Amino acid sequence: MATSIVSICNLALFNVASTASIASLDERSKEAQVCAQVYDITRDAALAQMAPAWATRRAALADTGEAPAGWQYGYAYPSDCLKVTEVLPAGMRAVLPGTQRIAFDLTMNAAGTGRLLACDLPQAEACYIQRIEDPTLYPPLFVQTLAWGLAAAICVPLKVDGNTARAAQERYMAMLSAASASAAGERYAPADPYRTAVGINEARFA
Repeated sequence: MATSIVSICNLALFNVASTASIASLDERSKEAQVCAQVYDITRDAALAQMAPAWATRRAALADTGEAPAGWQYGYAYPSDCLKVTEVLPAGMRAVLPGTQRIAFDLTMNAAGTGRLLACDLPQAEACYIQRIEDPTLYPPLFVQTLAWGLAAAICVPLKVDGNTARAAQERYMAMLSAASASAAGERYAPADPYRTAVGINEARFA
């Protein structure tokens, strides 16, 4: 059976020993209402913390023409981005090691209406953790991790007993650690002999 949001929420309810299950997030039950309220934010937080390769996207950044003070360029923050992991020159495949990584910072635009990614690199590309909303794309380990994250999140509004709530939080943190370690093994980037200086301050924060 394909993984669905409802099946993940029901797994979370099972994890806190609830005898209830839901058929839809739109139903009027307390369980459905609570799951609907916490699902998106819990999913996004788990993705951002894990930073798995399967949720990583690389895309060219849009130059806003608004360079924050101390930086040469200000790029629009991607709308589907949960966490920027790397900024790279266009076309460079390997992630730069150590002090050769491109320095960047996140800030608000001058109008205070959106986030900017600031760096000194022209035509920059970003590797980032993308918001993945389709649960059929989730590997089993992430499904389990998310279910425990939801379990921890629903304990207070569903008035789950304290021992179960603490156990759910502890299990979530353990699953998150295991899933993060597993995700880290899904990448391999050998040293790139074609790395060159790009004329910017790469070690701004060193």
